[in-house]
Amino acid sequence: MARAGGGSGWGQRPPAPPGDPGPALEPPAAAIIPTPGACAVAGCAATLVVPCAYRDRRGELCPSTGCVEHWRTVEGRPYCRRHAGVADTLRLATRRGHQFEAPDLQDRSLTLLRWVASELEGPVVERLSRCGDGRFRTLDDPEPIHVRGDRTRSRPAAWERVWTLADSTGPALRVVLRVEAPRPEAVVLAANHTVLATLVPPWIRHRALGEPEPVPEVDAAERAAFRDQVLAALAAYLEEHPPGRGPAIDLLR
Repeated sequence: MARAGGGSGWGQRPPAPPGDPGPALEPPAAAIIPTPGACAVAGCAATLVVPCAYRDRRGELCPSTGCVEHWRTVEGRPYCRRHAGVADTLRLATRRGHQFEAPDLQDRSLTLLRWVASELEGPVVERLSRCGDGRFRTLDDPEPIHVRGDRTRSRPAAWERVWTLADSTGPALRVVLRVEAPRPEAVVLAANHTVLATLVPPWIRHRALGEPEPVPEVDAAERAAFRDQVLAALAAYLEEHPPGRGPAIDLLR
């Protein structure tokens, strides 16, 4: 897993043959040796840095550098904060027999999904645990999955994070958080194939409008309000459509 030291246009490779773990993202580094340079994190005065080891599907290497407080390691290699999560997702997917081409350097969709999902994880699981009379169980896989586009169903390619509520008869509720390839700046919340909300996070909206980053207190308040807006949409759906009132859902739809 990633350890703290402080777009689209790509697809899925064929699964690795049985017994073949597939190619590694990068060979493990023998040692991480910082060299003189500037940390890419705004306001950091560190003068010893390491380059990010992330390389995208086109072979482009991330130009970012980070100090000991601002890099992460995955499989013994250093990554900037944004690409550490991407590298970890690709590593775990490979171990499960699914190999995805590394997203382009400018593609922030997986990074966005991971951050928002981590903020919603606890509240969503807690809210689902209160559904029904105790006969449901929450099936929770914390790793994002990549869904290929399907033109026949008008479904774009996307990264998804899924929570499923099920009982002995099968799935009763499927909550999906996703970031779609056509709109990598927006987060979509859906439940049982119904879109509940499509929202652009405030920090992305500021960046798109060319606005300066807000002070930390305002940034924290805006992020909390965004999270609460997503959770309110889910709560409203659960209030109107309690799990278990209809037939088991079709996960393949």
